[in-house]
Amino acid sequence: MAQRGNRVTLVDKSAECRPCFKAEKLEPDQVSLLQRHGLMDGLQSALTPIHGVTTFRGSRIVKTSGVHQFGMRYESLVNTLLAQMPAAVQFVKAEVVGVSATDQAGSVSLRGGRVLDADLVVLAAGSASRLAVQSGLKRREISRNNTVVFGFDFTISAARLPFEGVNFWPAFTNPAKVGYLTLFPVPGGLRANLFAYADPRSEWTAALRAQPDRVLREVFAGLDQVLPGFHVTSRVEAVNIDLWTSETVASRLVAVGDAFQSVCPSTGTGLSKVLTDVTALVDALDAGLPAGRPIAQIVDDYYSSEIKQRVDRNSLLAARHGRIIAADRGLEGWYRRFGREIKGTLRRSRA
Repeated sequence: MAQRGNRVTLVDKSAECRPCFKAEKLEPDQVSLLQRHGLMDGLQSALTPIHGVTTFRGSRIVKTSGVHQFGMRYESLVNTLLAQMPAAVQFVKAEVVGVSATDQAGSVSLRGGRVLDADLVVLAAGSASRLAVQSGLKRREISRNNTVVFGFDFTISAARLPFEGVNFWPAFTNPAKVGYLTLFPVPGGLRANLFAYADPRSEWTAALRAQPDRVLREVFAGLDQVLPGFHVTSRVEAVNIDLWTSETVASRLVAVGDAFQSVCPSTGTGLSKVLTDVTALVDALDAGLPAGRPIAQIVDDYYSSEIKQRVDRNSLLAARHGRIIAADRGLEGWYRRFGREIKGTLRRSRA
């Protein structure tokens, strides 16, 4: 927005992003969106390229993909982006304690009493923020305790993966209700994410965090054959994911990314959603400001953007599909698992 001549103030209680467990891969569509906004070239130091992913069940290859991804540490990505921030952007280091956005005015209240007036308030405060609800956005719950996501560093005997990216599917019966395990390089090491649909307070979840090597070998029988010497080297981080979306109201507030709708990380669409939201907002401003459209109408154009609505919708559909495949013990779950097996067999026969 600043590159287009708009006056922009960024407010954050910290001047840098501290280490945190969030998105750890860039997908091809996300790379394209970053390139569109001229941000990708400056990110190379924070990324490790992945030119293909090989998927196993046990020690058998069930799928290969030539997808081009990048492994990363989330905080490194954000801090590298912050370092590219145009000088025209005013940065205010402060905690936001309130936002107000109506058809007539917008404002941001800071701890200590300072108030910033704004023509448009853009809220990018994550899924746990009370500010979205306070501003008038109403959340609609879709699935409580939908997913538990685990992240950890690891080593193997060869010190590098035999393929640039490796995924593991659990056994067809999958009693642990695991989605999949993905392993990939990041700057300075190797990283893994595990997506499961277990109760976050279950004994299985506790065991995975306490004895990850043992539990992972139980779930993924071929782990040692594909990755000899596999060993978890860091604390196992875990995040519980609820799925919800927001009902919009006409105002001078735009909520982007997780501030508007949560996402299941197993879908790989978290950064797709926030970058699509940014793109939809820029498009709405580029079309509306020169035409003299009121800010409230531009905000409505943003929320009604076809591409934003499609990405939000597809993200939720992908989350539902992943949960059914891993956790549904009824006919629909069996049907989808069987269909995935058939597709894998057809791919191997054509190879």
